[in-house]
Parts: sequence; C-alpha cells; structure tokens
Amino acid sequence: MQTEGHGPPFGRGPFTAAVTDALDDVFVDRGFLAGQGNDGLGHRIDVIYCIAMDDFIERWPSVFAALDARYGNDLFVAGGCIDCTIGGTFDGGITRFDLEAVAPHELDGVGNRSILQGFDTLALDGQLAAIRRWVERALPLATGG
Repeated sequence: MQTEGHGPPFGRGPFTAAVTDALDDVFVDRGFLAGQGNDGLGHRIDVIYCIAMDDFIERWPSVFAALDARYGNDLFVAGGCIDCTIGGTFDGGITRFDLEAVAPHELDGVGNRSILQGFDTLALDGQLAAIRRWVERALPLATGG
C-alpha cells in the first residue's frame, strides 16, 4: 500500500525505469553494473551505477585522479567501488547527478562542462540525454586490445 506523498509501492517505478532504460547501456558498456533504484523509498529516488574501484582506475586514471584530488588523496581504498548516482523526485526531473558524491562540474579537466549547461531547465528526457553525452565523453570506451 502506498503512503501519501511517497510515490509507488516498493519496486521499479517510472523514474527508475526512465533512467535505466535511457542509461543502462552506456554505463554497462563501460563496466558498471546495471542501474539499481527503488521508486518506493521516501520522497527521493536514487539510481546507482557501480563499478569496482580497481576497474575504474585502470580505465580512467585521470578521472580517478580528479576525484581523489577532490577528496584530498585519501578517500579511496583498494577493493572499494565507485558510484555514479542519479537522483530525482516523484514530480519528475533529476535533482542529483554525481560521481562518488562529486558533481561533474567540480571535476577539473573531466568531460565537457558545457554539455550540462542549463541542465536544471531541461525536461527529464533532456537531462538523461545530457548525462549520456557527459558519460560518453568523460568515460570513453577502451580502444584497441
């Protein structure tokens, strides 16, 4: 049964479905686990994409260095994971997009900041498209072999 103001009962609701349908492939292609979310927990919804820290460091050492520098070179430990979180509310729209709790525009030299310009003014599908473009540029697929 649904509690007033809390959205649908526990499970994959419309926000999680919209995010995972739009972004799972771009994250999974890069080694992240498919997005996990639950539209039935409170007023906020978070969809989380996770990748093993060692894999992240191997694939994108410069992005890891930017994250590590942001946290004073002591946040990360071997064996951990890196989370990309996309959060929203039941009203629609994304209210949070970060990589290990750091907003993309705070990462020096990572991605193209202009991709996310005007993000808050976009509808949900526009926000998802902007996130996809940022991920594609900031976390490029490995080439060669």
